[in-house]
Amino acid sequence: MRINGHGHLLPYPNQIPKFMKDKGIFWLENNQMCQGNWRRPVTDPSFFLDKKLEWMASNHIDKEVILNLSQLYCNGYNRNDAHDVIRFQNDYNASIQHDYPEKFISGFVVQPLYIDDALSEIRRCAVDLKLPLLCLPTHFLNKDNKWTSSRRVCYSNI
Repeated sequence: MRINGHGHLLPYPNQIPKFMKDKGIFWLENNQMCQGNWRRPVTDPSFFLDKKLEWMASNHIDKEVILNLSQLYCNGYNRNDAHDVIRFQNDYNASIQHDYPEKFISGFVVQPLYIDDALSEIRRCAVDLKLPLLCLPTHFLNKDNKWTSSRRVCYSNI
């Protein structure tokens, strides 16, 4: 079996909740990923499901691990926005794994700043959604709005 251990999928524009564009959190427009004033071109059609499946077949890849989009790790977001965005991202990844279990293993993300929400989301994703892979950001903004290494937090008391 041939596995791609690091892949990403973008939702189609119509799958992104309206509140995310309205708040400048994330949307797709003119073949670009958008977040506030930030723009990045979508560099390959295989970032979308239909072309990803074609790409996997043409490259003889049997399965792919889908990781979360770093743009949606929710650094600097208030608790409610972080909750809603993370839930959207994790539900989207769960739907991909559910609809194509023979093709995808999906990861999920939490925002370590909101530890109670993070622990609840870990349980929801691992138990209810059956997502096997936690994607932690390498760094996140802590309660003092300072960048903190996730590695350091994992080995110390939050």
